[in-house]
Amino acid sequence: MHSRDCRGVTLVELMIATAILSSVVLGSLGAFSYITKSIRYSRQKTIAVNIAQERMEVLKNYSYFQLMVTTNSVTDGNYSPAVVYDGSTYAPETISLWGNPPFRRVVYVAYADMSGTSISTVSYNSNDTGIKQVSVYVLWQDGATYKKVELKNLFSNPAAAALDSQFKGKVTISGSAAVLPGALVKVVGNPNWKGTADSLGDYSFQVSRGTYSLVCSSAGYFTRSVNNLVASRGAVTNQDFSMLKIGSGTVTGQVWISTSLLISQVVAATDTVMGDGTPREVEYFELFNPTTYPINIGVTGGPKIIRMNHYDEDPGQSKSDTDFSFTHVSTYVRPGSYYLVANATSFCVLGQQRIADAYYGHPATANYIRNDRATAIELERVSDGFLLDTVGWDDNNNTGPRKEGVSFSLAATDGLDLDMQIVRLTHPGTVSSTLGNAYDTNNNSVNFSSYSPIAVAPKNTTIIQVPVSGTPAHGAFVFASDGLSTPVQAQAVNSGTNSEYAQFTLTGVATGTVNVTLLQGSYMLAVSTVEVTQSATTQIPNATTDPPWPVAGYYSSLLSSVTAGGYVRGYVYGSGADYSTPLSGILVECNGATARTTSAGYYMINSAAGTVVVNANFNSDNSNYATDAAVGTVTEGSLTFITGSPYFHLGQAGQIMGYVTSGTGALPNVVVKAVRGVATFEGASDNTGHFYIAASTSATGYDVSPELDPSQSYTTDPDPLTATLTAPGSNIFVGTITVSGGLGTITGSVEDQGDAITTGVLIIASTGTITDPPPSIYGSSAPALGNPYYAASSVADGKYSLDARGGTYNMRAYYPVVNINTGAVSYNSKTKTGVVVTAGQTTPLQDFTGSWP
Repeated sequence: MHSRDCRGVTLVELMIATAILSSVVLGSLGAFSYITKSIRYSRQKTIAVNIAQERMEVLKNYSYFQLMVTTNSVTDGNYSPAVVYDGSTYAPETISLWGNPPFRRVVYVAYADMSGTSISTVSYNSNDTGIKQVSVYVLWQDGATYKKVELKNLFSNPAAAALDSQFKGKVTISGSAAVLPGALVKVVGNPNWKGTADSLGDYSFQVSRGTYSLVCSSAGYFTRSVNNLVASRGAVTNQDFSMLKIGSGTVTGQVWISTSLLISQVVAATDTVMGDGTPREVEYFELFNPTTYPINIGVTGGPKIIRMNHYDEDPGQSKSDTDFSFTHVSTYVRPGSYYLVANATSFCVLGQQRIADAYYGHPATANYIRNDRATAIELERVSDGFLLDTVGWDDNNNTGPRKEGVSFSLAATDGLDLDMQIVRLTHPGTVSSTLGNAYDTNNNSVNFSSYSPIAVAPKNTTIIQVPVSGTPAHGAFVFASDGLSTPVQAQAVNSGTNSEYAQFTLTGVATGTVNVTLLQGSYMLAVSTVEVTQSATTQIPNATTDPPWPVAGYYSSLLSSVTAGGYVRGYVYGSGADYSTPLSGILVECNGATARTTSAGYYMINSAAGTVVVNANFNSDNSNYATDAAVGTVTEGSLTFITGSPYFHLGQAGQIMGYVTSGTGALPNVVVKAVRGVATFEGASDNTGHFYIAASTSATGYDVSPELDPSQSYTTDPDPLTATLTAPGSNIFVGTITVSGGLGTITGSVEDQGDAITTGVLIIASTGTITDPPPSIYGSSAPALGNPYYAASSVADGKYSLDARGGTYNMRAYYPVVNINTGAVSYNSKTKTGVVVTAGQTTPLQDFTGSWP
């Protein structure tokens, strides 16, 4: 009998087979995970596209004037680029469907500007461009990833004129072939039609065919204008400009800033007599207040505002403010005054008797400031420990234990010797007996001078001296009100020496009287009545400026006024024939702060930092002129010319007023337009039914009419409504508009057993009977219905909104159900009766809920 050889598999073969099977299975699992994610994202994107299209279709049913541009925008920075959307008129909606992440549907509507094949948006404060761009976004988060779907559409004003012509040309400087980049060319009467000269001096922009006047302007040059230029359809009209430069001069000066108390003098030892004639070796130090406000020191035995500490090269010999145990005769320092601290109540130096404002170690003789050691005096703010000032000096083998910059060298005398003093400079390189000791570059080695024997008598609170320096305000912004010169920053001169200062030089300042503003951080100074002469240099402040120089012959600007944020500035001019005429007294507003323009049309407003809107002729303060607005960004401690529009040009204007009613009461939120040729102005009725339309003056009348739903009609009293605004500031009441069939709104939700119905429910409202199923309606049979039907469909979040004329309605909701086996569609319905709709109002909470039969 033969045995059969039955072989199995080896362990190696089994391991190889297992590895192959594992790789196949793992690959399949990885592919399955990828496919699952792809299917999920595809489903989410499909849903997002559908609900975005749903919103876009609703918006497309609005007329051009009923489609309101976004005025309250919100930014979502989770996307790149950030998504900007409407936060009020078209409020964001959150939609949850079938276990997907919540979808957020948002809308943004803006005026659009077309140039060739490119489209850009402009501010809602701009004149109507005749095109509105509607953007619908659906935003959601898939895990940690932010997703979005975006749809855009353009809506045009059928009454708008086409931009079918073009102006172009070159801007040069008069008397040379040099071009003038940045020059602005505008159409008089239409500020949206404009062009800016490029680096080659060329400009171009599109207009509607017609006859126009062009104005060319540029800072530092006289404005040029050309009248009666004909722009033909499809043609290019060439117009060059040669610009004449305005005469100018230069304004210069020094800028200083002082914000805290300074140590102005130290004497470690001097043999003298006290006020009672008793001989005493006296030590003292002196403080100076260079600011424009009093500074508190503290009271004896009570709370301290400023600590005065002493540091010795031997830490064991140092004395804190507490160790000194000061007796404060004076508790504060007046502006421009001194504060004398000594180990005696009174004493005599250089024949002058001085009473100490604070003393220590009396009646015993205290010797805290040793005259043969490296030492320092320090001023510390108690509230936060901030060091206001420090002065330290060396001896022959040690440097100052505390100092600002480099300590003052007294190695040759082995410290502050007997009858020797160090005195803070009053201004670069100098100590004056008549000026305040305020010079401070935060470097002890160059901020003080030494005298041996004593040459400068000590001073106390009874003595006031004017400072002409301080800390050099390097980098301070300096700008003039002429609109010709370019703002500059103060530059450091002689850095690191005892002659260091901050110098500014404003060149190209227009001749005449200007204002100059100096700004650094939260401190500023405004110098007015600065007289600028052709090709000459004017130093400020001087005897004729306001404020004048601090002391005759010293052109020192001391920044003293405390401010916050930054500044916006600019000019307000007329328009048309008055395009280059500055308007004085115009109210300009920014962030709640206001200012009126000067005779030069100039304004400057302090504003909090951030994005701001500047409004010219705020709230139509001057009814003779139109309003305008511009957007800019204010930087802390800086100044801002509003980007793209440093100059406002206000047209003469009047106001058209009227009243909109349903026949029984006020009808709010009705858009009313005033039309004169291609010029269209609009407004909306408020909650009192009144509307106000600001429009430019003209000898030609305006036709006034409401923008209504096609289902509405109106009558006017008088008929027709016309208004002629011939005089600036005129207010014309045009009449009353009565809207028939004024629309109200019914809102509610649809649910099935507590869950929102997401597939769409048809809602019908009618004053008559509504059949089940709904009737088939054709154009030929619609008149036979007698009572009109108003219909809407619920959206993806289970909510609906239906507009209907004022009246009492029957309602029926149809919920379509599809048989999954046969594909047949059946309609389940629910009804409501007695639903009252009032024109201009909303009837809420008309819900269809529960189980559907």
